[in-house]
Order: sequence, then C-alpha cells, then structure tokens
Amino acid sequence: MFSSGVRCAPSPDAYIGIFHFQFLRHYPASFSGIDDSIRTTAPSFLGVGKEKRGFAIEQRDLAEILDEVSYIYDLALISIFAGTCLAIFVMTYLAVIRARPRISSADLWTTQWFVLCSAIHLILEGSYAYSFRTMGSRTDLLGQLWKEYSLSDSRYLSPDAFVLCMETITAVCWGPLSLITAVCIVRDHVLRHPLQIVVSLGQLYGDVLYYATSWFGHEVFGVAYSRPERYYFWGYFVFCNAFWIVVPLVLLYRSFKATAGAFAVQQRPLVEKNGAKKTL
Repeated sequence: MFSSGVRCAPSPDAYIGIFHFQFLRHYPASFSGIDDSIRTTAPSFLGVGKEKRGFAIEQRDLAEILDEVSYIYDLALISIFAGTCLAIFVMTYLAVIRARPRISSADLWTTQWFVLCSAIHLILEGSYAYSFRTMGSRTDLLGQLWKEYSLSDSRYLSPDAFVLCMETITAVCWGPLSLITAVCIVRDHVLRHPLQIVVSLGQLYGDVLYYATSWFGHEVFGVAYSRPERYYFWGYFVFCNAFWIVVPLVLLYRSFKATAGAFAVQQRPLVEKNGAKKTL
C-alpha cells in the first residue's frame, strides 16, 4: 500500500528501474558480482523515499512490485530464449530438407541439435567469454539472460576462473565445430562421425566438470551458488544443462556403433577363389 492509503500502479519509469534492478532481490548487498552503479541507481528509478505523482513508494510496496514484475520479466526472458531456439530448429529443418530431401529423421534431428549448439556456444556463451568483466552492468538482452541464469549459478556474476575458461573453450572450439559437424551430416561426409565424437565428448566433459565443481564447492566448502528456490536449481541449473549430458551420450553411442560397424565391414574376411581367407 502507498502512504496515502490509495493503491496505484507504479509509473513507467519505475517499471524501467525494476527491469534493470530485478535481479538484486536475489542477492545480498555484499555480493561482489553486482555492479555498484546498478545498486546505487536502481532505488532512484524505483522512487524509494521520493514522491512519485503524489505518492511515496514505501519499502513494503517495493517488495510487492518486484515480485510482480520480476515474475513477468522471468517469463519474458524464458519465452524469448525458447522462441529463438524454436526458430533456429525450424529454419534448420527447412534448410536441411531443401538441401537433402531424403535425410533420415535421426540425422535431421542431429543436424538441428548441432546448429542450435553452434548458436548457443558462439553467441550466448561467446558473449559471456568476451565481456565477463562487465556482465553485471550489461542491460542488453544477452546480459539480462546471463543475469537471469546467474540466479541458479552466481559464479557467472563473479570472476570465476573455471566458468570463464570453460565458456571460452566452448565458444571458441565447440561453437565452430558444431556448425562444421552439422554441414558434414547434411553432406554425408566421411568426417561426420569423427567430428561428432570430438564435439560430443568435449561437451560432455565440460558439462560433467561444470556440475562437479558446483557440487564440490557446496559439499566441501559449503558454498551455495544457486538461489534456494527449487525452480532455479532444478529448472535452470540441472534441467537446462542436462541436455549436454543426455544428447552427447546418445550421439557418442551412435558414432561408436557406426565406426565399429565400418571397421567390421572392412575387416570381414574375404573368401578368394582358391578358398583361402584374406583380410583387408
């Protein structure tokens, strides 16, 4: 409630401040990963302690406003990310069907997966590796996406050596190689399975280390990187990253099977006319 006893919606500039300030509700004032300029300027946007169109916004109203707008804000960011992934899937599907109409369903899905991986590795993770020093103060879409994800892993808003190295390797190595692998699948190139093994193994290895370092920090040093709400930990941290555990394992199995089958055919004994057996 406002101090006058009359309830009214916050002004547009207050909402702008909330969108800029929303993630501060999750972190204490001592959190080092948050840019000080955001922390000091956000309350003035929100009108705390000031008159706004005849009404003074009190601290209890601020909490209610943050809860309401942050919920909408979270859904908006998730919708944008999910919609972009869906658009990449659709565009990849149309391009692949046009280039290779008789491609199998398994190869089609695998191509879509690697194109999506390439986009995420190069654009999203590449943006973090490039501007990790200023990520806390970024207000563009990529910056807001990372700040939203950091609610499940605060290492992304602090100078964490492992996260930075892992994301840099992912962006520089697995991003381009994912795209090259997708092209090889569409063209049915002989390097398809070797590249698929290399990229999938790299993704799996990095994701396992990502989970392991977080678990180690929590169990050994008692450091909690995620908010206590279950949807941040199980939704963002566990579920979103689990794709790079499950899918690479499936692709590794298929590539190992295809590679073993190719060697079995090559090494299959050939019966010559004289009845002798010879292996290539």
